[in-house]
Amino acid sequence: MQKIYVLDTNVLLCDPASILSFADRDVVIPMTVIEELDKKKNEAGELGYHARKVFRVLSDIRKKGSLWKGVEMEQGGKVSVKYLSVQDILAHASDFGPCVSDLSKNDNLILCTAIQVKLENPLAEVALVTNDVGMQVVADMIPLKTEYYRKNRLKDKDLVYTGRTKIWLKSEEKLWQSTILDDGAPVEKLFSLAQEEVALEENQFLELISPSGEVTLARYFEGRIYPLYQADKKPFGVNYRNCGQAFVMESLLMDAESAPFVFVKSPAGTGKTFLALACALEQTVDLNVYRNILYTRCNVRFDSEELGALPGTELEKMSPLVRPAMDNLEHLAELRFHRSFLTDNDVPERISEYGQYLIDKDILRIESMSFMRGRSLDNVFIIIDEAQNCSISQIRGILTRAGSNTKIVLLGDPDQIDSRYLDKYNNGLCFAAERFRGSKLAMQVTLSEEECVRSAATKEAAERLK
Repeated sequence: MQKIYVLDTNVLLCDPASILSFADRDVVIPMTVIEELDKKKNEAGELGYHARKVFRVLSDIRKKGSLWKGVEMEQGGKVSVKYLSVQDILAHASDFGPCVSDLSKNDNLILCTAIQVKLENPLAEVALVTNDVGMQVVADMIPLKTEYYRKNRLKDKDLVYTGRTKIWLKSEEKLWQSTILDDGAPVEKLFSLAQEEVALEENQFLELISPSGEVTLARYFEGRIYPLYQADKKPFGVNYRNCGQAFVMESLLMDAESAPFVFVKSPAGTGKTFLALACALEQTVDLNVYRNILYTRCNVRFDSEELGALPGTELEKMSPLVRPAMDNLEHLAELRFHRSFLTDNDVPERISEYGQYLIDKDILRIESMSFMRGRSLDNVFIIIDEAQNCSISQIRGILTRAGSNTKIVLLGDPDQIDSRYLDKYNNGLCFAAERFRGSKLAMQVTLSEEECVRSAATKEAAERLK
């Protein structure tokens, strides 16, 4: 049976190459989608970049024929653009069901176009491809088949992995005679002490629990079990407060050659940004492992304004978005210097100025992700905060920029996504974490709500106001 896919705007903005991803199936792009893309093509951010990329793909297809008549593709399908006027819709209103209720809405025009394609091809299976749940609900009323865009879309089973597991032991026997040894212990020895064997991934963290309840923290790598070597170093005066934080600190303090990529997923209040900055400062300010720290966040809407519309320099534009990081730097300075005012000639006079001091000394760089495309970054500790708001292409663009001695840390909470085009199944953080699962060069940790380190009042409020 012939199958025809009608593409919604959000699909093309998430993956401009999606037009070419349907093998030998026919693809129809509503004229309304073209108009929406045209309005976004001049934007400076990721959406503008993707809109322009869609038009480049369409330009290449146009060289082979007319998009209005349909262009035969090498893989066997056909790509076309479909125009449906409001007058045509109103003339046959009964065919379009609830979509005619408000034709000033582009979503309804796209739905009407998909319905028209279905009417013109009664023997074909027609599906609207959209990640917009609202459109899917309306389509169910028509009825019109809808599908998520599945390329690069994760499934529930892909979100289960946390980078850590618990193993209950059946004896008090120690796995290592000394944690100073660098060769670890064979995994067979662990399983001989464990109540049951479990499947382990490379760089997976372990909580080894003895019959008496004693917990030993470890990491699995290349068939051996290693103790944590880094977490007890108290970077910039910071101690870990639970197992999850110990795993995060171990990941952050490992050298860039061994672990250039770190993924940390957790709810707010677990200290992920605080720990990342502490470990970055330790290795940049104290140990000179990296030349500087680069901190960035995705350009999502902030107080109803796009970042590009805010006044000032790049740093001034980013300022509202990085205030939490600056607060963390102030807290770290308090821990480090143990007083509210500093007297050392090489540090600022006030704790509150420590973040700006790091920026002035070029130790800390605050940059927008929009200006990082195409660069090669060497000797840098990169922190991408709120990475759940990044698209897959944004994360791909950053991770492929890692140069010599560069560490890239992605932090985020998949349950707090602000972008209208993303969800927990197609955001860049979750996608990259899943694709790097089992990689020898990547570390990942998921912290739970129970590992929140904020005040009891904050925990109580979060629990009661769910």
